[in-house]
Amino acid sequence: MSMHNPLALAASQDRLIRKPEVLSRTGLGNTTLYALVKQGRFPPPLPIAGRAVAWREIDINGWISDRISAARSRTQSTAASQIPEQNPNDKQQLKEST
Repeated sequence: MSMHNPLALAASQDRLIRKPEVLSRTGLGNTTLYALVKQGRFPPPLPIAGRAVAWREIDINGWISDRISAARSRTQSTAASQIPEQNPNDKQQLKEST
């Protein structure tokens, strides 16, 4: 399958994945997974046959990407808040002491 073909790329990202793969890829536990689904904070599963369910891979990839972006954003804002502000008087005091 060529990844230069947009249809092939879309088809490869829109496959259904079962719960063991979802848990493995997200690092979530079974209870947490369903709690997040119930809270609307995780994509719900799709019924595929009888009691069997699966998730759209593209939805899981999006959820993972959102978590990574949020973590990076928090890290950057935390790092920025830890940079001490320069007091303009510091330069003046330094000049006066020399």
